[in-house]
Amino acid sequence: MNNGNDKYVIVEFKNGLQIIPITWLTTDLNRAKWPNSYITNKRYDKAVRYMEEPESTWEEYPVIKIYATCADYSVARRKLKLAEQLSDLNTCSEKEDYFKKSRKIRAARTHSSSDYDSEQSDDETISSLPSPPSKQSDDEGTSKKKIYSATYT
Repeated sequence: MNNGNDKYVIVEFKNGLQIIPITWLTTDLNRAKWPNSYITNKRYDKAVRYMEEPESTWEEYPVIKIYATCADYSVARRKLKLAEQLSDLNTCSEKEDYFKKSRKIRAARTHSSSDYDSEQSDDETISSLPSPPSKQSDDEGTSKKKIYSATYT
């Protein structure tokens, strides 16, 4: 992942994507230090751009995913925008999956007592149909075959 020249990492935290200096990551790459004391975005951007070392007072937060590493801050900003678009695409597909599931649930049909009554009346109607015609005996079928074969031979 890190080729030695990379200084910045695009990571996904629980509440979104961010660029952080690679020095803010723990050695196992599963957690990152975060400056809770910075109250403005300008101060945070300055800390990232100038690769400030994490202080002991900073809290560690779990990293969900590492999207990219970069040597240049401006490239990291472009990759962050791309990663945000990609994560938005994933969010859309999750919403689509939700709606597909909800359609299936809405389409399920339950039988009411009136449905059961109409099924019973259908049974009564079917029982009043005429009986099917009886099959011809084998003798009648054989004689027709003989006549047919005699006329065309």
